[in-house]
Amino acid sequence: MLELPLELLEDSRSLSFPSLSLFLVVGLFLWGAGGVFHRFWLVSLATLTGGLVGLESGPRFQLQPLVAGILFAFTSGVLALALVDLAIFMLGGLAALTALRAVAAPGLEPLPFVLAGGLVFLLLRTFWMVLTTAATGSLVLIITLLSFLDRGRHLDAVAWSAEHHKILLGTQVFLTMLGALAQWIVFRWNQPEDDEAEAPADEKGAPRKRTAHAH
Repeated sequence: MLELPLELLEDSRSLSFPSLSLFLVVGLFLWGAGGVFHRFWLVSLATLTGGLVGLESGPRFQLQPLVAGILFAFTSGVLALALVDLAIFMLGGLAALTALRAVAAPGLEPLPFVLAGGLVFLLLRTFWMVLTTAATGSLVLIITLLSFLDRGRHLDAVAWSAEHHKILLGTQVFLTMLGALAQWIVFRWNQPEDDEAEAPADEKGAPRKRTAHAH
C-alpha cells in the first residue's frame, strides 16, 4: 500500500474548496474505474506533461508557447498510446527493483528480477493496473477527505494522521479492496457488448430456410 505522505497532506489542506472537489472527483474515478481505463490515464498524463513542457520550452525553439504546447501534447499522447505496454513493463521492472532492494542482499544482480517483474506486469496488466489505481485512488480520497475536515476546523489533519497511522493504513487497505471489486464490476458490466459482438452467426440469427408448402 502507498503510505500517507504528511507533506502532501500539509499542502492539500490549504487548497480551495473547488480544487479539493476536483481532487475528490479524480480520486473517485481512479478508485472505481482507473484500471479499466488505464490507457486513458497514461495517455492523458503524457499529453498533459507534453503540453506543459511545450508551453515552457516553446520560446527556446522560436515557437509560440501555445503552438509548441499543442505540438508537444499531441506528440506525447500519440507516442504514449503506442508505448503503453512498454510503460507497463517499465513499471513492473521498477516495482521489482524496489522490492528487491528492500529485502535482498546488496550484491545480488537485479537484472533478472527487473525483467521478470516487467514480464509479470505485462502479462497481468489489467490486474496490476486495477490494484495500483485502486490504491492510488484510495490515497487521494483519504487525503482529500482529511483536507475537507481540516478546512472545516473539525480536526488537525496532519497531527491526527501522525497519531493514527495504523487506522489510516487499514482504511486504505479496505478501500483498495473495495475499489478493486468495484472496478471488476465495471469491467464485467462492459463485457456483454463484446460478448454479443463475438457471438456465432447462428446465434445472432441465421437466415431462415425456405419450407415447401403443400398445395
